[in-house]
Amino acid sequence: MGKFEEYDFYAKNKQSLISQGVITFTDINGKLMALKPDVTLSIIKHLRDLDNITQKFFYDEKVYRVSKNHNAFKEITQVGIEAAGVVDDYVICEVLELAIKSLNLISNGRNFVLDISNLSVIKNLLPDDFSQSEILNLIAAKNIHGLKKIDGLNQNIIKLVELNSDFDDAIKNLKNIAELENFVRILEILSEYKNNIRVDFSTTNDPNYYNGIIFKGFVDGVPECVLSGGQYDYLIQSMGHKNSKAIGFALYVDLLENIDNPKNDYDADILITYDENTPVNKIRECVKKYRGQNLNIAVQKIIPENLKYKELVRLQNA
Repeated sequence: MGKFEEYDFYAKNKQSLISQGVITFTDINGKLMALKPDVTLSIIKHLRDLDNITQKFFYDEKVYRVSKNHNAFKEITQVGIEAAGVVDDYVICEVLELAIKSLNLISNGRNFVLDISNLSVIKNLLPDDFSQSEILNLIAAKNIHGLKKIDGLNQNIIKLVELNSDFDDAIKNLKNIAELENFVRILEILSEYKNNIRVDFSTTNDPNYYNGIIFKGFVDGVPECVLSGGQYDYLIQSMGHKNSKAIGFALYVDLLENIDNPKNDYDADILITYDENTPVNKIRECVKKYRGQNLNIAVQKIIPENLKYKELVRLQNA
């Protein structure tokens, strides 16, 4: 996808942007453009309506947002998926399973967990005469004391926030709440992953963007979520796709740099050096031989300073 869109597109959908800061520039024709702060909006913009079809997208893109930690713009690498159109229980389960498998892939043997919640259930239980954002903030902070001070608050909200994170216990308690029947059914389908799923209703997200199931992924060694996603039916419908639903997630690749992966003691398994008289085809044959053994190869005319290698192969005198 392109790196920028017309700024007017983001101005119209400002309430759906995770980061309100947008980098703008003027095109040579005088049109105000913006570096892409969000991939999902662009996918929806170019989406074609196909009746009774689930459209699936994968992306590996750069987005440009204000960093939460440094109060400055940052280039962020995102890998993600989106499913739009027909989004039923199967599609939701497929996306959640992909999220879990993605976390497993990047965790490199470390513990990981996918926190799952349901924003629509929470919103349906909220009182109409109280600030929705204020209650969601209390829920996100697990501020039970603050929630109990709200007159007329549905007690099921407090039960959900206090929920035991053990998967089996959570399922048992959720079955007592009628509004959660479909949510429980999806969790039961994914029970094979229960050791890596945490039902946590303090997991919230922007209600202008998300509805239904939302989730965040965490890996030991990284102090914030490395994966975030959920259903965003309201967003896709507000952009003209009235009969469509959508779900997806993004993996924040840059945060994975914080994972301390085991370091290799060597820069190369095999260092191959050659002289001026060595034919190119002989160098290539030698490289091919070792690459066939799934070894890391370095090829240089001389031995580089500070390069650490297991084995040296010299090609010389033709």
